[in-house]
Amino acid sequence: MSGFEWVAEDGGDVFSRDPYGDWASRLGADFLIDYKGDLKGNDGLPWLFAVLSRGRLPDVKRRFRVPFYGEDSADTEAIGPDGLQLAALTAEETRNLFSVLEEAPELVIPLALRRDSAAPERRDGDAAVVAAAADSREAEAAGDDRAFRNPSLAGVRIQDGDTICCVIDHATVFTHENFRVSSNPNDADHRKTRVLWAWMQEGQYQRRDRLPFGGAVTKPEIDAVLGDTDDPEEIMRRVGLADLARDQQPVTLSRMSHGTAVADIAAGEPVNQTASLRSPGAQHGNTNWIMSVGLPSFANWDHSGAGLVVFVTFAMHHLFHRVRQVIQQSSGVRRPRIVINLSYGISGGPHDGTGLFERHIDALIEVFKDQLARDGIEPRVALTMPSGNGFQSRRHANAKHPADEKAAPRRRRKVELELPWRLSPGDRTSSFLEVWLPGDARRAKLTVTQLGGEATEWDLGDLGPKVDLEARLLRRHGQIVGRLSYDQPLFSPNLRRLVLAVAPSDTTAAPGYRVPGPQGLWHVVVEARIMPGEDLR
Repeated sequence: MSGFEWVAEDGGDVFSRDPYGDWASRLGADFLIDYKGDLKGNDGLPWLFAVLSRGRLPDVKRRFRVPFYGEDSADTEAIGPDGLQLAALTAEETRNLFSVLEEAPELVIPLALRRDSAAPERRDGDAAVVAAAADSREAEAAGDDRAFRNPSLAGVRIQDGDTICCVIDHATVFTHENFRVSSNPNDADHRKTRVLWAWMQEGQYQRRDRLPFGGAVTKPEIDAVLGDTDDPEEIMRRVGLADLARDQQPVTLSRMSHGTAVADIAAGEPVNQTASLRSPGAQHGNTNWIMSVGLPSFANWDHSGAGLVVFVTFAMHHLFHRVRQVIQQSSGVRRPRIVINLSYGISGGPHDGTGLFERHIDALIEVFKDQLARDGIEPRVALTMPSGNGFQSRRHANAKHPADEKAAPRRRRKVELELPWRLSPGDRTSSFLEVWLPGDARRAKLTVTQLGGEATEWDLGDLGPKVDLEARLLRRHGQIVGRLSYDQPLFSPNLRRLVLAVAPSDTTAAPGYRVPGPQGLWHVVVEARIMPGEDLR
């Protein structure tokens, strides 16, 4: 292709050890932030960055950071004694952090969110809420986990045998009539909600919610508004979560959403539902409570999945703190049912359970159960996840060692994986291709051929136990339009990863001129000598 050139990258320029994060924070140009004017500050940088770093992050307020993977994990040697910390930082805080870190963080990505809300703070209500708010502020100053408690949840109680269904999705319309305490429109409880807490990560920021971004609303606040109106837009304005003057709007302003449908399937009680058709728990006098987190649009736009890991991490951490708060302040609750529904997945990754996303979710649930066990509570926790909509169609491929292990035990063979990769025109998001190799592969080589261009080879040789991030950049007319990197992911020590990232092919909406990324058919070939039972994928 005319004008395209591969060049070696200076490793000292890396912002993020994760190739997706480095592309997003330093090299990529996607419409998700670049093309939305009010998602950047006066300095031209995004308002917020997510930073995943080893050890504790200095001078970062408690509510803006969470433990990602702790010292109790089996990966202490690889991670370090202080585990990993995830924080949502302003551009200035991110610059300050880089000035004190000795090496690049594990992950840095820009967030298509703001934390500069001029909306008036909602006033605290009764004495219990005021006292809880003071306790939370004191805990934040002391640096303990009470800082995550939501003051306006102070008066909320549940019963033993109740279920709390935690829905993490694109959006959940928390005002929906199927989420009311009573399904009978003539009952006074029909004006009360079963939604205990709902966090709109894309909503107007409220400091009192003890969140890193967005805003939340609780059952007492929803009940107070439902007494006056059913209109979702009016309710969002009344609770201070929507500002219609902004480019970015909370997706819960929509009357229909994927998250609402999922929450309805999981815990909905349709209006005038007959007793025999109500959920088993409701038939026996128990309540199916709901907590929800509406992920921002960025989680859908970002095709790498790096943003999804960040938003789900914050979602689950804050959900578990609110669930624990409600359980602790409810007398007699010893065996609550907790269901977490996550309707998202990542198409990339090693597909063997060792990916960053999977390992982190497992660790979070175990920590949550251990915390409740110390309180004498035995929660029954279930996680439901999607099987996917891709059906492995034109998205996944692998090449296995051809030998029968019994006939030719432990003998290496050359295996080749050919990948025709089609880059679509008119795409305002980056495109990614990921290849995984065994960590002990021999004579590994990658060949990339662009449409109408010459083949580019990268001879990786024999893969060893220690891998430093290596990368090459694809330039056109002096601008970076692609990046090829080779690394060892943090939680997959026995695997190696190649990531090819390509800039958007449509840059017409950019604020200034940007060279579009290539489009059309690419031909990618990976070859290596591997052992029986291993594969390239």
